[in-house]
Amino acid sequence: MKTKTTTRLSVDLIPEIYAELKIMAQDSGKSIQKYVNDALEAHISKDIEEEDEMWGKLAEEASKEGFMSIEESEELLQHMKNA
Repeated sequence: MKTKTTTRLSVDLIPEIYAELKIMAQDSGKSIQKYVNDALEAHISKDIEEEDEMWGKLAEEASKEGFMSIEESEELLQHMKNA
């Protein structure tokens, strides 16, 4: 998820959360900005992995039920177009 440009994001935090965030960033030897960026990147990556896993399981179940995969559907449509 490395990008060359950045976008500014403003977030309102309650003082207690900001204080904890500041301590966590200091303890990890990072700036608050770097700590938040790393935490968000890790969280988003985890969410993407979980979503991919969920879709994989759904595709597997659909296949067991006799439904075509996307690839199989596209091949069939292409075959029908060429017929």
